This record gives sequence, C-alpha cells and structure tokens, in this order.
Amino acid sequence: MIIRCISAVIMLAVAFTAITLGSPFFEFFIIAVFFAAIIEFVKLTFISLKKLERTVFTIIGVIYLSISPLILIWTHNQGQDGMYFIIWLFCIICGTDIGGYCFGKYLGGAKLAPKISPNKTWAGFFGGISIAVILAGLFNEFVYSFENLGIVLAAGLVLSISGQFGDLIESAFKRKLAIKDTGTLIPGHGGVLDRIDSTLVGVPVGGVIEIIFTGLSPGEKLYEHDCSYEKEYHGFRFDGINRAKYFRLVKVTGT
Repeated sequence: MIIRCISAVIMLAVAFTAITLGSPFFEFFIIAVFFAAIIEFVKLTFISLKKLERTVFTIIGVIYLSISPLILIWTHNQGQDGMYFIIWLFCIICGTDIGGYCFGKYLGGAKLAPKISPNKTWAGFFGGISIAVILAGLFNEFVYSFENLGIVLAAGLVLSISGQFGDLIESAFKRKLAIKDTGTLIPGHGGVLDRIDSTLVGVPVGGVIEIIFTGLSPGEKLYEHDCSYEKEYHGFRFDGINRAKYFRLVKVTGT
C-alpha cells in the first residue's frame, strides 16, 4: 500500500506539472504516456492471441488508445479554460478510483460485475460516484467556475460512470488474456494501461462535455481577448462564447 501511494503521488505531481507548464511539455507527457500504453497493449496481444484475433484486437486497441490523447491535447489548447477543465476531469477520475476502492474495500457487498472484475462492488461503484460528484462541485465553487453548480454536478456524475465503464473494459480485456496486470512499469499499480483505463472512456466523454460547455467544434480554438461582442478586428469579428472573456475568431464577409 505504501509503494502504491508513493507511486500515485509521483504520477499526480508529474501530471499536474505537465498540465500547468503547458506546451510543449504537456504534449510530450501525453504522447509519452499513451505511446507506452499502446506498446504495452500490442505486446500483450502478440503474446496472448492468435494471428487473426491479434490483428483485430491490435487495430481496435490502437484506435481506442489514440482518441484520448488527441482530445486532451485539443482541450489543453483552449487556454485557461482547457487547462482547468483537464485538472477538473482528472480530479473526478482520481476521486472515482479512490472512492471506489475505499467504499468497496470497507463496505463490501454485492458484486458489480463478478464475471469481469470479481473485486468490484456496487458499494464501490456508488462510493466512487459520490466522491467524484463532491469533488466536481468543490472544484467549481472554490477553484475554477465553469457553469452553474447543477450542470457541473451532472457532468461529474456522467464522467464518473464513464470512467468506471472504462475500467470494466480493461478488466474484460485482462480477463480474456488471463492476466492480473498489464505490466510492471508502475510500482504498486501494474502497467500503464492499469493506471489510465478510466481515462480511455472518461476523456472522450469529457471532450463531449467540453464541446457542450463552450460551443466549440473539434479543431476550433478559443481566443482570449478583452473586447465586447461582435467587435471587428483586422477583418475578423470576435464572437462571444460561454463567458464574455472568451471569443472565437470568425471571418467577416462582405466588409
């Protein structure tokens, strides 16, 4: 347990540093983590599966593992909003893991999915959601405000459930390969996939929530500018999004 806690603190410190330092450190960190996860996944499939099955799993797995880093990098490029959104998202995912572990271990009870992950319980499932929703609200109220509290709590609920679903997907994969951990790289945690499993569904869902919050489409970017709505600037106008301090550059036609 001590080794697991020390590893967790180090990982959180490195992740937080990368997030706050910004580009190019964040991009390098994300690419390194998910590249290691892809290598780990491909290695496991080549060792444990037959040729046809291996090929199918490899293609699906690489696509599955490539979605989250792209969304994280895009979100981080949305200025201060994006940076805090990622920190908020990771707080929810970590809170879900901690709450699920503590409630499941000390309350026990009925199993959530015994054929997939025998150690997971309904107490852990709801405990993880409870901690995640509380953290989502506290972050919005005392660290950085995104939307009204009700929306943020609902988003935290959806993200927590999504993260636990991602955890079950990886558990099913390990069950198929008859392994306990995907690797030994992280002391007390196992492999990289063992640590990021919740993010593989949580981050894409978080990306959808970010789009809903800001009104952006994938590939668009927020620009911070202190000006009023619809103000023209060198052939562009600033189109207000979400809060008055963020704007999308829109080409002005017919001027």
